[in-house]
Amino acid sequence: MKQKIKSRINKIRKLAKKAISSVKLAVTNTVMVSIGENCLTDAILDRHGLKSFTTPYSHGRSNIDYAIALESTGYSDLLNLDYLAYDNVGKKTVIRNTHNLSSDPIFIDLHRNGFEFTHHDVIHNKAHRDSCARKVIRLLKYKGRKNFHFFYHYRINPESDLRSLFRKAERFLEFYDINGKCCEITIFTQEIVPATEERRLRVVKHTNKIRAFIFETHHPWAGEKHDIFWAINDDDLIQQMLHINNSTGIYEK
Repeated sequence: MKQKIKSRINKIRKLAKKAISSVKLAVTNTVMVSIGENCLTDAILDRHGLKSFTTPYSHGRSNIDYAIALESTGYSDLLNLDYLAYDNVGKKTVIRNTHNLSSDPIFIDLHRNGFEFTHHDVIHNKAHRDSCARKVIRLLKYKGRKNFHFFYHYRINPESDLRSLFRKAERFLEFYDINGKCCEITIFTQEIVPATEERRLRVVKHTNKIRAFIFETHHPWAGEKHDIFWAINDDDLIQQMLHINNSTGIYEK
């Protein structure tokens, strides 16, 4: 009985949260969403109360080259069963779409194997497929109707190239910078420092379109430890980044 009550309460809470989100989305001028490269970006936005809605990128692995390619085709083949296949990442089974998706070698290898559905079986689970389709429709629905602020976590890797990434970000923004709407992107990545005391946040680009930050942290945001994987241990620096963005007024449009 207690378990049923608890389940019912959780369901009510989810419905209430969804209703509140819908109201907020209807009245806001600027939506704030994640476009990759993994789940961390979406989790940060959600944790800090900034997330407008879930995108196709929120819970998977991708890169901005994939985002550009998918926008170019209106996501027409993202859920095409002819291009979806199971793959393994360690002991985990995932699904990939590799159709017409290629990228420069400036991304971590794990994010260059095709668009990865990390947590959803969009091949055999209809509910998962339908959910992803709704995410695509919602993202495209507001293009040209809302201002967009995208957040993008550039995974630290030996081939990192921020200048190239900025050019790609400019190309991506062109898809949304239409009908007089203002679209911006915040890019953040890491550099590892030898001691916790050396942690800091660096602003490496700050224009009216692109804001980029390097988190000099003691731990890469990976592994099995919850607080490290989700960057909770560096939340003070994340709050600094969000404060810098907010001081420009971008959340008020």
